[in-house]
Amino acid sequence: MDSSDSDLKQTHLAKVKSCIESHYFVFKGNRQHDAHKFLMACLSFLKEESMSLRSSHPSYTCPVSNMEFKLKNEHTCKSCGLKKSFTEESNCLSLSIKPHSNLADSLQLYMSASLIDSMCSLCGEVQASKTLKFLTLPRVLVLLVKRFDFVSSTMKTKTSLEIPEELTLSCVKGRSSGLHELTVHTLSCRVSSGKPYVFWTLHQSDPSVRRGRMAAVQRRLGQKEQLERGVRGRQG
Repeated sequence: MDSSDSDLKQTHLAKVKSCIESHYFVFKGNRQHDAHKFLMACLSFLKEESMSLRSSHPSYTCPVSNMEFKLKNEHTCKSCGLKKSFTEESNCLSLSIKPHSNLADSLQLYMSASLIDSMCSLCGEVQASKTLKFLTLPRVLVLLVKRFDFVSSTMKTKTSLEIPEELTLSCVKGRSSGLHELTVHTLSCRVSSGKPYVFWTLHQSDPSVRRGRMAAVQRRLGQKEQLERGVRGRQG
């Protein structure tokens, strides 16, 4: 499909929405909804459909698998230090902006130790520290930036978020306690206001591939922004 064929794009997007709203009734009609919830609904539906496709086409690979990863969730008793861990599977991380305004800082804050309520089976302590580590890394990492602070207020924060061109992620190597690091390239999709909205972090082994794809995406985003400015100019 040619990138300039807006009518065909509109037709395909209408079919996608019709398919999703037939399974998730909350998206029926033209009311405004949370874009991230719609994305998660799309991924969930794709994964359900892939199960039936694999029964007839065993070699089929669900595209959602590119976004899935595993986390090691470790709880350490505040009193006796007893550790227990389990594995979580996910396809998205929800990051806070405050008090940091850098993507790397927000990610580190999400993974670092936090105090939670957890009953210790050894000493009976009711609190523990929780830490998260990547067990596996996805090819595409979806990060949701939470712009509402429900702890101190319900106001939407307008703090900008700095997005580095490269980001280093640590991952547990096999069953060992050691970590190995991978440097990934970050791409950001921006709405017309220019505010960061949702991010894709692509992991490619060849740096030249990363640069080439990054340049292609930047060209497409630039073309989209020019088109939006032209539409606003005609409407004005």
